[in-house]
Amino acid sequence: MSSVLNRTIEIEAPVEDCFRTYTSYSYLPNVMSEVKEITPEPGMPQILHWEVEGPLGVPVKWEARTVEQKPNELIRWEEVPGSSLKTNGSIRFERIDANRTRLHATCQF
Repeated sequence: MSSVLNRTIEIEAPVEDCFRTYTSYSYLPNVMSEVKEITPEPGMPQILHWEVEGPLGVPVKWEARTVEQKPNELIRWEEVPGSSLKTNGSIRFERIDANRTRLHATCQF
């Protein structure tokens, strides 16, 4: 792993709604413009096939698996052995109040 991205954002939505959105993988392309498609492996929903728009519009594809998930708190993933992209990361969900959530995202690649 050679690069680390860290980002924190606040969202005007309850933590439950944010968590539900980030675990509804077919919906993520609607809120993350660079994500083109995320599809679960048939029979193995913890393994996801990702396709994003990379530099100069070139598609980048890889496989990752969810290794930890705590409702309304955490999603953590790592690459599947043999995947074309070596990556791991997490999204932490922090309730600010009833209608606001802070997301802490970290991705290593």
